[in-house]
Amino acid sequence: MLVLRKINRTTEHILFWLAYWVFLSFSAGLYDLDFITVSLYALSHLPLTIITTYLFVYKILPFFFQEKKLLFFLTTMLLIISALLLKRTSIQYFQFPLFYANEDWTFTFFEWYRIVGHLLQIGATIGLISALKLYREWRRTQDKLDILQTEKRKLELNYLKAQTNPHFLFNTLNSIYYNVVNKTSDSAAKSIIQLSELLRFVLYECKEDFIPIEKEIQLINNYIELQKSRYQDRLTVNLLVNGNLKEVIPPLICFSLIENAFKHGMSESIGECIIEITIQIDTNNFSICIKNPISESIDSYSSGSSKGLGLINVNRQLTLIYNDTYKLTDKVENNTYICVLEIPINNK
Repeated sequence: MLVLRKINRTTEHILFWLAYWVFLSFSAGLYDLDFITVSLYALSHLPLTIITTYLFVYKILPFFFQEKKLLFFLTTMLLIISALLLKRTSIQYFQFPLFYANEDWTFTFFEWYRIVGHLLQIGATIGLISALKLYREWRRTQDKLDILQTEKRKLELNYLKAQTNPHFLFNTLNSIYYNVVNKTSDSAAKSIIQLSELLRFVLYECKEDFIPIEKEIQLINNYIELQKSRYQDRLTVNLLVNGNLKEVIPPLICFSLIENAFKHGMSESIGECIIEITIQIDTNNFSICIKNPISESIDSYSSGSSKGLGLINVNRQLTLIYNDTYKLTDKVENNTYICVLEIPINNK
């Protein structure tokens, strides 16, 4: 792989200098009828231009970024002056006698307007190559930062999932414990089967960044049945789902919100509890609305859904995945806590 990368870079450099030579040849050829002579003349200057450019880019330019400004300035001046003297000397003793000896021209070493032209040409070439190199280095740095950010995001998401899994497992085990203590062996056995389904989902399905909505709903249904086996007739859950269940969303996001509704709705309620869950899947948007009764005061449910480990994780995961393109709101009306989540479906 390293060898191929070096070959690709070498090819890029060769192609660039070929294009540079062709450009100079055509530019100078506008003023000279003999295009072949002009092309050979430009080609004879190419080695000095290449050496000068690479000396600046790879040896002198790093001084600037190493905060060696004086050394950078002095070496730049020395390189430019040396390049100009070598170019003029080469023209006097090589290019001019070889290509233009039969022309009615004379060569003057200190012909200032030509020296200024050489200086501009050297400066433009060095500037262009330096700009390309700096852009490439900046692009590589950005790519590395993007990779690091992606890895950091994945690590944080995995950490948040690792927190969520034992959190819901703890609540689920409480439900099974209730059935065992109350000697409802059939319910306990059924609950253990439902728990195994939940664990299977967490172990295998949650490894993916996105899963079909139908799988998340299957998890939610298992959890609802598990809670019903504990609370019996005291609990009523109305689940309404509309839309294409093949669309994908992050795993456990909806589940965490629903788990929160049971925790602060059913478990803290003395009488009958009705939890309403409405899921709507449109072309580009997924929304879930959860309503559960509460016994706490409004102050306990401040805007932002910051109460509880589950909702803290939901907020953080949504921020990592969707940035600011999601909407999570909550409010309290008539002792009913209402939580609404909206996320874009196609924003993976």
